[in-house]
Order: sequence, then structure tokens, then C-alpha cells
Amino acid sequence: MKKFGNKGFTMVELIVVLVIVGILAAIGIPTATHFIHLAEFRKNEENAKTAYLAAESALTWYRNSGEWEEFSKKVVD
Repeated sequence: MKKFGNKGFTMVELIVVLVIVGILAAIGIPTATHFIHLAEFRKNEENAKTAYLAAESALTWYRNSGEWEEFSKKVVD
């Protein structure tokens, strides 16, 4: 009769691996979440800067083109 060898992992080895994976996840997930929030903040900040510069450019054009009075009236109305 052939004797089958012990193949596979023991329960202790599997538990140790699961504990290590859990520790890595506990460290990694909050760090990744922080970087995601930071990236969203920077994106929103850049969008706000772009909107500000576009508005500033439009106002400068109205002032320099001589159409400032007409534009002011439109805004007030």
C-alpha cells in the first residue's frame, strides 16, 4: 500500500498568513484612502483656480475692449 505524503498547508500556517494579510490591509487601506482624498482635494483646487482665471480673463477682456459698461448693465439686470 502506498503511503500518501502530507501535501498542503497546515491550519497554523494559513492562520499566520491571514493575520499578516490583515495587518497589511489595516495599514494600507487608511493610507490609500488618505491619498485618494488628497488627490480629490488637489483636483478641486485646480478646478477652482481654472474657473477663477477664466473669470478674470473675461473681466479683463471686457475692461480692455470698452464693453465694460454694457457688461456691467447685463450683470446688474
